[in-house]
Amino acid sequence: MTKAEIITRVFTRSVSESRIPDDIVSSCETKYIKPVLGEDFYNAVVLAPGSYTTLLTYIKPALAWWVRYMILPELRIELSDLGVTTIQIKEGAPVDNDLFAQIRDNTRIVAEEKEKLLNDYLGDNASSYPLYYPSADPLNQVRIAGGIIMNQMPEKTWPEEEDSAEKWRQKL
Repeated sequence: MTKAEIITRVFTRSVSESRIPDDIVSSCETKYIKPVLGEDFYNAVVLAPGSYTTLLTYIKPALAWWVRYMILPELRIELSDLGVTTIQIKEGAPVDNDLFAQIRDNTRIVAEEKEKLLNDYLGDNASSYPLYYPSADPLNQVRIAGGIIMNQMPEKTWPEEEDSAEKWRQKL
C-alpha cells in the first residue's frame, strides 16, 4: 500500500507523504496485519499481491487506519536537533489534549473494526486461502474491549446446587 493510498483513504486533508515514515507503515503491517494472516500467508500476499485482490480490499483499510493511529501524535510535533516542538499552524488553532485523545481513540476504534472485518472475511472464506490458519489468528483467541485485550474464555455455565465450591473452581 502506498503512502498516497493511505492519505487518500484516512485523511480528509492533504498530508505530506514525508510525514508518514516507512518504518511506521512496516511496523503496522508487522503488528496488526501479519498476526492475523500468519507469517506464511502474509509472505505469500506480499510476494504476489495480484493473486489476492479481494483480500487486499480488507487488508488496505485496516492497515491505513492503523497507520493513521500511529502517526497522529507525530503530526502534532516536530523532532529535530533543537528538540521536540509543537507544530504551529497558520489557519486554525491546535486542538487541546482532550480532543486529540478523543480523535485518536476514534481512529483506534475504526482501525479495530477494519481489522475485525478482515478477520471476519478470512473466517468466512478460509477455504479459499489454504495458507490461512484461523486457530493461529490472535483475533480468534482474544476479545478486545475498549482497546483492552482480554483472554477469550470458553463460555461457562453456573454450577448446579449440588456442586461444591471446590469442584466449581476446578471447572474454571
